[in-house]
Amino acid sequence: IGDLKQRCEVHDLDSPNDYRMLKHLARAGRTYMTPLGPDTDEAMDEFFGLLTKGRGTKPLTLQLRGRKLKVERAARKVDVARFGFDELCGKPLGAEDYLGLASAFHTIFVESVPQLSFNDINRVRRFTTLIDSLYEKRVRLVISAAAPMETLYAVDEANSDESFAFDRTVSRLNEMSSSEYLIRSISAHEKAKGTLLVYESDSVLTREEATQLFISYDADGSGALEIPELRLLMMDLSERMRGHRNVEDAEVEHAFALMDANGNGEVTQYEFTDVFANSSLTQVVAAYGETLPENALPQPSQSGRINRDA
Repeated sequence: IGDLKQRCEVHDLDSPNDYRMLKHLARAGRTYMTPLGPDTDEAMDEFFGLLTKGRGTKPLTLQLRGRKLKVERAARKVDVARFGFDELCGKPLGAEDYLGLASAFHTIFVESVPQLSFNDINRVRRFTTLIDSLYEKRVRLVISAAAPMETLYAVDEANSDESFAFDRTVSRLNEMSSSEYLIRSISAHEKAKGTLLVYESDSVLTREEATQLFISYDADGSGALEIPELRLLMMDLSERMRGHRNVEDAEVEHAFALMDANGNGEVTQYEFTDVFANSSLTQVVAAYGETLPENALPQPSQSGRINRDA
């Protein structure tokens, strides 16, 4: 084994996802459960427990372009969330809200979807937008519903356009229940880990979370952040905290100088985690992301390095 490790490149195939379980669940139709009732509720609870590994849930607030979206039941450690139908489709939410959820969670449970008709047209349209958004982001969707997906929307001959639009929703629900889709969704979300959306503004990041955040913005995989990469991070932070993406060059240069502790022109993973670990995003933005007057910028010492206490 030692000789093999010395002469060969080792690829770690360990994964937190049980692909065989997902394939079995898809074949058994357990991502779309009907009809509503105690048996379906029990099956939803069992599946949720499997995917969250028995971890509990707690409320989580997502920041979306300056607005807040409350998720009452989020298993943050495993990126799984659970909603009642009316939480998502009975409120005035839109594509931006649903895409935000899709960026934060790789699996979303939607419970108690009722039989829909043209009389529920606003909820129908939100449901269609929700499915489109989750499908676009390759999110795994688990639903409990009052009727099979093919008859979930009661056809109204007088409103054939709505029926036609819902046909696409049914097609996507079918695809999202397949084992192929479930496996592709895992791959898509493994690549997207580290999004700022999963971090609450006032929650303190662990060193592991800060490291994952660094990896997400190290676009070229160099092991260090350069000015363009830090600018993108600051634009994303600004969007969450201020509601806009306008970040001045002076702000980026100021933050870069403070983070670049050894003054070598790049921010390493260790320098980055030194700033972000054990801090909240609110604290980071306050310390590194505010526009300062020119005479307030930190000045190099005689050695040429920036004093981070300045």
